[in-house]
Amino acid sequence: MVEVPSSNLGSPTKYSEQKRRSLSAFSVSLPDAPIAISLSWSVTFLSVMVSDTNAPEKVNSMSARKQFIVIGLGVFGATVARELAELGHDVLGIDINEDKVNQIADEITCAVTADASLESTLQEVNAGSYDAAVIAIGNNFETSVLATMQLKALGVEGIWAKAMSKEHHLILERLGATRVIAPEYETGVRISREMAYPMVHNYLDLEDDYFVVDFRISDEVCRKSLAELLENLPLTLLMLKRGTETFREPDLTQNLHTGDRLVVGGAFDPLRQLADEL
Repeated sequence: MVEVPSSNLGSPTKYSEQKRRSLSAFSVSLPDAPIAISLSWSVTFLSVMVSDTNAPEKVNSMSARKQFIVIGLGVFGATVARELAELGHDVLGIDINEDKVNQIADEITCAVTADASLESTLQEVNAGSYDAAVIAIGNNFETSVLATMQLKALGVEGIWAKAMSKEHHLILERLGATRVIAPEYETGVRISREMAYPMVHNYLDLEDDYFVVDFRISDEVCRKSLAELLENLPLTLLMLKRGTETFREPDLTQNLHTGDRLVVGGAFDPLRQLADEL
């Protein structure tokens, strides 16, 4: 469990440690459902990737229990904190707003009302001993920068910081943040691509122009074989999912069925050609 000193970190300060409980029914309340779904997916992936930021000698597996700090408990930060807790990790959440702390106090390992821009705050919670930190502050440039500097100075290896602008992004990178994230921008890109290509069920951008895409098969191509559909396209077929069955090495001569899911990897241009066929 996370060890937090009982000394005062500011006024008011609230500590709450309870057993982690299931959060499978948790959903983000946002006005636009697609944005909520996209944010949930992105944060889930972020949580898993944060879990793997440490040196190999400190992590035995992706399932190893680790300790994380989340600074800023708005919608984004609270979602990250809850998802990390759901993945079985110890999570310390910090926010200067007591109401936000109270809202999440019973759902993560520990929640603290304090000013995370102060070096004394991070020293008192022994921040340097944590595996990684997420700075999810969205409306206070100074606090975001100071928290990044303090965590870096304390030796936290994995620092994921939310940026509010290009300038903020550049400063956080130069301060040594492991990864700078822009949830609104990344969600906007994702939604626009999903709207432009409705046959795409999901996708993963691995950077360097390589994507893994989960396509839905429509009525228009259900009579084609896999070989016909992928002919002359430099793509890697990773999986075919039909109902509850998964085929990792499907027969390329078999015809596709409406509703099949095709998971393919490759560069953007050939993937776009395949999307046009669907």
